[in-house]
Amino acid sequence: MLRNFLLIACRNLYRNKTYTAINLIGLFVGMVTIIFIGLWLKDEISFDRSIKDHDRVVRLMHHWNNKAYGTIATEDVMPIPAAGELREKYGESFDYVALARPAVTVVAHEEEVINLEGSVAEPGLLGILSPKMVEGSIEGFDRADAILISQRVADIFFKEDNVINQVLTLNNKHMVNVIGVFEDFEGNTSFSGLDFIQPWSSLLAQQPWIQSSYTHWNDNSFRLYAKLKEGADLLAVNQKIEGLLEGKPNRNDQPRVFAHPMDKWHLYGEFINGHNTGGNIYYVHLFTVIGGFVLLLACINFMNLSTARAQKRAKEVGIRKTIGSSYKQLAVFFFSESILTVVIASFFALLFVLITLPWFNLFTEKSIQFPYADGYFWLAMALFVGITGIIAGTYPALYLSSFNPIKSLKGIFMAGAGAVKPRKVLVVAQFTVSIVLIVGTLVVYKQVQYAKNRPVGYNTKGLVDIPKKTDALYNKYDLLRNEMISTGAVLNTAEASNSMTRFEATLIGFDWKDKDPNVDPEFNVSYVTHDFGNTVGWHVSRGRDFSRDFATDSAAMILNETAARFMQLENPINERVVFNDIPYRVVGVIEDVVTGSPFKQVMPAVYLLSYDMVNNITVRLNPELAPAEAIAKLAAVFKRHAPGVPIQYRFVDEEYAKKFAMEERVGRIASCFAALALLISCMGVFGLAVFVAEQRTKEIGVRKVLGATIVHVWMLLSRDFLKFILLAILLALPLSVYLTGIWLNAYEYRAAFSLSVFAFPALGVCALTLITVSLQTWRAARINPTDALRDE
Repeated sequence: MLRNFLLIACRNLYRNKTYTAINLIGLFVGMVTIIFIGLWLKDEISFDRSIKDHDRVVRLMHHWNNKAYGTIATEDVMPIPAAGELREKYGESFDYVALARPAVTVVAHEEEVINLEGSVAEPGLLGILSPKMVEGSIEGFDRADAILISQRVADIFFKEDNVINQVLTLNNKHMVNVIGVFEDFEGNTSFSGLDFIQPWSSLLAQQPWIQSSYTHWNDNSFRLYAKLKEGADLLAVNQKIEGLLEGKPNRNDQPRVFAHPMDKWHLYGEFINGHNTGGNIYYVHLFTVIGGFVLLLACINFMNLSTARAQKRAKEVGIRKTIGSSYKQLAVFFFSESILTVVIASFFALLFVLITLPWFNLFTEKSIQFPYADGYFWLAMALFVGITGIIAGTYPALYLSSFNPIKSLKGIFMAGAGAVKPRKVLVVAQFTVSIVLIVGTLVVYKQVQYAKNRPVGYNTKGLVDIPKKTDALYNKYDLLRNEMISTGAVLNTAEASNSMTRFEATLIGFDWKDKDPNVDPEFNVSYVTHDFGNTVGWHVSRGRDFSRDFATDSAAMILNETAARFMQLENPINERVVFNDIPYRVVGVIEDVVTGSPFKQVMPAVYLLSYDMVNNITVRLNPELAPAEAIAKLAAVFKRHAPGVPIQYRFVDEEYAKKFAMEERVGRIASCFAALALLISCMGVFGLAVFVAEQRTKEIGVRKVLGATIVHVWMLLSRDFLKFILLAILLALPLSVYLTGIWLNAYEYRAAFSLSVFAFPALGVCALTLITVSLQTWRAARINPTDALRDE
């Protein structure tokens, strides 16, 4: 019987090509969307799950009282002495505790020289991450001249050669021996792209200032990882270590330490006012709901078109019931028809996903592989197809199977209000969802543009950051500056302790007149050289910039406006500010420079003059030269002073643009889903318009005989659909305001919701619906009334 049902279902699908095509395309689009979202969700949810014992790995973080804004701030960095304290006082809770610090290093072997990103860490990090060793071992990792490299790096430098005990040169100076090769960490881990791991002892040997940080409890510049003992309760551990930083020197910011589990790093990495408010999990929920809605829209189309064609199938149902078909058998038949449609759509959807997955990875910046051998994926697909077929076919099957056979065979069957009203509700629901998605996409775009248009306090155009990756570039500032300017490629240059798009140091230990002794706030601290302000183009609002004309500027300080307001200094110029027991004199105040997230408020910042604490060269390129030509001239200068070390540079405007990457990616994905939702909705309306036009052919003929024009007929057929859209607009407005408000509240610097964002989608959907309906109603209105009435 099932075979017979499927055969008849195939014939019905073939006979009604227009409706079949609309249903198949709608379901195809919906299933492609949900498959792509499913693959993306799997990648997100499984983030860091490839790390052994990931459920026991934690990162030490702390909340602190940010008096500048009256909020609780959260940082994922810790001071060095916190590691020793954790081992000594709370060692019973941890198997491993390890300090780590990111490192970007120039690595050379024979003729090959490349920039690599890795980590300098205590030996405990290897026990925490449990890297899979391909060659060698971790024995001897405590030696300052040891290094572990990834498989990718080994393939670059050594090809088929034996890797162990090979010598690499770091930063054109330090020689290290490869003691092991570890398997590359997977793309969806927090350690993806980790090229090497160096022992902490090498950092102490190469950077003597690190040793002094062992007594600084206010230097939050280091990562601190740990691995809980098996069976340890995270909540109990956090209660024990909460006061780890309390009462320590220069820690009057009421710090509260906690261990953040690895399983939450990616999805729950956002903290607002001392509370974990989520993070990427928001997008997981968002796209799950969107994917479900897009598929539901396709199912709605199937329901609408199936019930709309009820009158044409009434006699078929009557005959089947007359010859003995039961209600249950008829329901199974209609279910088989819907499931068959879904199976066909799913086949083409899987084929499309397989072909376009590389493009999807590029679009979402992922590295997802199609799960050919994943049994759970195919089981999920089978359940997904079955459930979708049942959802799409439930209402039509139950509705069509309930027809009275006598009325059906007499041809007096009428669909009635009971069939029409659900269709109206479903159409309204379709367009409500579509409008909300479009409004959401526009709000994301507006928020990104609002942040992009935010004054950053300096000129990003033509500004380049060049990190000093070799000792050969230190103590040569005047020489390098003069040579770069003499090439004609540079207008000005300076040095700083951080790049223009990120502060490297957030420190406490400041004191000033009338400061609350119970408050020890954190300030962003940047060490700069003369000409820094002129190079970056910051704006001095009060006082002056650093100047070579004043020898006393070695003990001078420049504040940003936020710092001046926080200190409550009415006239900050010449005020005395003490930092780490050293007195400084404020000589100037600059407009706030946006260095961190463009979506957050600017932190209080201080700028100090130094030629020793700087490790980044900032260059203003000559706008009269092409950037490539200017960089080539700079590279020649650096090659003379650091031969064999490739110049590493970053355009500041490009680095700043990367801060919008997540929001822009979300906007792109959401816009695609919104377009697909609208496409499905319009296809459904088109299908209903085709049916309505066919059903009212004779009515149209009579009206035209009585003098109705084509425009009158077009208005008659279009106004009902327009009513649906207007109702959808009324429902979508409050829903859009509510949902976008939730999303915008996650940003400190955010755009306000305006009705103009809603007006465009509303008018656009109205116009698109009228065009879609008009394609069919105009054709129906032009039919010769003689042809329409010839059977009467």
